[in-house]
Amino acid sequence: MTDTVTSTHNYLNGQRSWAIQVWRSRTSGNALSDSDPQLDTLLEPTNGTIRSERVATEDEPASDCDQTILTRPQESLESNRWLRVEHQAFTCGAVYDSYFATESGWKRFWSTDRRGLVSYRRLGRYVKVIGGLLARDEDKPQLLREFVAFARSHRLLVTCFNVTEEDAPLFREHGFQVTKWGEEPYVDLQTCTWSGKQFEWVRRQTNYCRRAGISVIEHRREDMDDAAWTSLIKDLRAVSDEHLATKSHAGAIRLLEGQLDENGWGRRRLFVAYSGDSPKRIEGFLIALPSRNGMHWSFEMYRHRSDAVRGVVPHLFHVAMTRMKSEGIEAVSLCLVPAVGCEQPLKGDSAMTRHAFTIGLKYLNFLFDFAGIYHFKSRFRPRYEGRYICALPGTTLLTGLALVRMSGMLDFSLKRTCLSLIQKHFKRRERAHLAAHPRSPLTGPQPAEISQSPTDGVRKRRDPSHVVAGSEVH
Repeated sequence: MTDTVTSTHNYLNGQRSWAIQVWRSRTSGNALSDSDPQLDTLLEPTNGTIRSERVATEDEPASDCDQTILTRPQESLESNRWLRVEHQAFTCGAVYDSYFATESGWKRFWSTDRRGLVSYRRLGRYVKVIGGLLARDEDKPQLLREFVAFARSHRLLVTCFNVTEEDAPLFREHGFQVTKWGEEPYVDLQTCTWSGKQFEWVRRQTNYCRRAGISVIEHRREDMDDAAWTSLIKDLRAVSDEHLATKSHAGAIRLLEGQLDENGWGRRRLFVAYSGDSPKRIEGFLIALPSRNGMHWSFEMYRHRSDAVRGVVPHLFHVAMTRMKSEGIEAVSLCLVPAVGCEQPLKGDSAMTRHAFTIGLKYLNFLFDFAGIYHFKSRFRPRYEGRYICALPGTTLLTGLALVRMSGMLDFSLKRTCLSLIQKHFKRRERAHLAAHPRSPLTGPQPAEISQSPTDGVRKRRDPSHVVAGSEVH
């Protein structure tokens, strides 16, 4: 019997508190995999409870709501380990993929004082780290120092993805080669009004979906029994498979994308868009992952049916962000926009990686659609933060091939790739109006304000990456 940990949303004095609750599955299964024994000798907690993690507001500090809400099952060592990992990712995660550490299949390295965590996957000597350093700022140097010592003692080749601008100098000090590989867009919710011309496109998608009868519901695991939850996840997988069938890739990209798994749900949030038909059908869905103690959320997975109502994904974004703003959440990450802002060389970076991104952004949009991803996310007028690949001792062709093998990012469907190439060829005039990064090699140097201004007043073509759905959140 396995334990599924899911989110509970408690309201105290009108404010939301975050906690986790253990749900015991009625179905049998293998325990969640944890980590290499040689890399992780987890210590059991000294007591059977953990404290709730609050979303603090100006009127109500988090420390005022420190109350016991969970008693872990004493017999489950895997549950103990998972809870420790979940707590670390929730409180110390700083990038969109930090919460991936709670998924099955990831291995974990803890610092000796158990104050820092590194989540990774390994193929032979090649180690791929995601989510950054899951530790408080004052504990990061020790965590990285111990992880580097271990990697060198075992002759491991380490590549860390999505390292923040603040942490990049620390990695450089420890001998890593630092190369920019994209930017992470953030929408600052408390200053976002959704009014004015710059958000006209977002409002138009929402209004269209509402007229079409689309409704958005936030499903909570604790409100559903096992059978209903399993059925819902099954339906979401069917929508996801239908969505992925329109892409050039043969399937989901592993390692760099999250999993849709009914177990280990944790504090994820699920927003589902339903049609106005009878019976209702799922048009699309959005899964949000927490970080920075619940004050930041990332819209990591969003899918829609191939024949969904136009604008369903932007509508899901709009509805979810509107609700999160009312809860006092600070910001939402729209996840990595790869390859943008990577043209300028950094001291000691990998020229091979930098040139690969530049070529991909300019010539391989029919495979990866970097331009389309940037255009869609720029509609929400976010601010951008640089994200880096840090490699020890450095990036080589073999480390790149290991990433390809572990992620499947070059596993393409020949038929769908050809169709994508043909479609983009016939839509090249429309795509010429896509928003471009200020330093994009597609357009040359531009004023920095370009990406923040309303770009294309009317864009009528339907892009699978721009699906929307919406209405009220119940």
